[in-house]
Amino acid sequence: LKWDITQKGLNFRRANADLFLHGDYEPLKVLGSNKEKVIAFLRKNAHETVIIAAARFFTDLPDPPLGNTCWGDTKLILPKR
Repeated sequence: LKWDITQKGLNFRRANADLFLHGDYEPLKVLGSNKEKVIAFLRKNAHETVIIAAARFFTDLPDPPLGNTCWGDTKLILPKR
């Protein structure tokens, strides 16, 4: 599963190379009880925006770390358009 997710992420980055190489980078704020366990940012250009979020430091969370019972009140704060 981990290898598949990594492969899909790398394929997406390769297919959208211009966005990742030249797009604006903006870190996203995370709020909630597990905020320290998420890293998130967005990349955007004139035509596209992609949000990347990944769990980190999640050894004390359920495996896999999915759903409300795991993340509870944790949320990403998206920028205003």
